[in-house]
Order: sequence, then structure tokens, then C-alpha cells
Amino acid sequence: MIFRVDKLHKAYGDRPVLSEVDFELTTGQIMAVFGRNGSGKTTMFDCIGGLKKADIKLFWNRERIKPGDLFNQKLLGYVPQNPFLPLHLRVRVLISVYLSDVKLQEELFYDPIIAEINGRFIGQLSEGQRKYLELCLVGQLQRPLLIMDEPFTMLEPQQIDQAKMQIRKWSARSAILISDHYYSHVWGLCHKHMIIDQGYGKMVNTLEDLSSMGYLPHTQ
Repeated sequence: MIFRVDKLHKAYGDRPVLSEVDFELTTGQIMAVFGRNGSGKTTMFDCIGGLKKADIKLFWNRERIKPGDLFNQKLLGYVPQNPFLPLHLRVRVLISVYLSDVKLQEELFYDPIIAEINGRFIGQLSEGQRKYLELCLVGQLQRPLLIMDEPFTMLEPQQIDQAKMQIRKWSARSAILISDHYYSHVWGLCHKHMIIDQGYGKMVNTLEDLSSMGYLPHTQ
């Protein structure tokens, strides 16, 4: 699969948020998206998914596609920043409802982190446990394009290590876009790196490139 974003532009009234963003991803590639708070990372993800209207051209295997069709045709899995799981269900019930394939369900039931929480209600989970569960549920959908907005936020070190292992596994069948404020979580995980700077998407190759653009990445 080849996925391309061409000339993404988004403005709120007279205020441009994204002036021009272009990139291409193929199956197996993971791309990190950096940028300060308010730089437009989440806006970019929402525009790609058709959740926000924008001037944008999307291409799927060189053919033009509408942003909303990525969801409609089950091509896109999206892990947003904000929680989205119902609090009244137990984890094991939610997994069974969310995933129709029994093999994919069992893979999560045997995950060491989820195995410890599968009898609890979603509302009883810590923020890190809930976030990890959200990440795994979306990843297990086997969509050819995955977007993960700040997926490591609130995760404990063990959860981060396990999440990275899962993301590498999913990349065998998906192209993945991922953002995080902690560059150390994603730099070595990703094949491509882009920074959103003053509305423009700019590819970077080294951490020195990030620093030269005035971006001071966080560590943890």
C-alpha cells in the first residue's frame, strides 16, 4: 500500500494552522510527527481522517480518495488523544465486542498487560492502562493505515516497551503515523521523521535537525 498526503492546508477563518503538508508512506513504514503544542499535529490527523474539513488531496495506491472514505472503507484506524471507551464494560467483554476475529481476541487476552486487567471495568483502569488498551484495540483491527496521537501519554515504562513491540508488529501490515512529545519514545521506532513548523511539514533526519529548527524535544 502507498498512501500520500498532498498540499494539506487548514485555516480557522483568517488564521492558517497548516499551510502545506506533504508526505508519502508505504506499508511497513512508521513516521513520527513532532511539533510544539498548538503546531497542528492533531489537526493534521483529524483532516486526514475527515474529522475536520480542509484543503487536502489524499492518494491511496496512486488513486485519489476522499478523507472520509478512509474510515468508511475500513482503511484507517485512529487512536485519538482523548478517551473513547465506554466505562461500564469489562475489558474482556469489550475486546470480544470490538474484535470479531477470535484469534485477534486471544492475542490480546494473552498480552501480559491486558491479562492483568481483563476482569476489570474500563472505569476502574488507570489512565495508562486505558490508553494501552485503546492502542491495542485499534492496532488489532488490522487497518492498513494507523494514526496514533500521543499514544505513550500516561504509560508506565513497562507499558511503553510493550506498546513499542506491538507497534512494530502492526507495521508489518500497516503504515503508521505517530506523534509524541517525548522524542526518545519514537525516534528509534520510526523510519521517517517530520516536524510541523509554522504550518509547514518538514522532514528531518537527525536530532540536530530538530534543534536547528528551534524544537527542543522532551526526554523522559
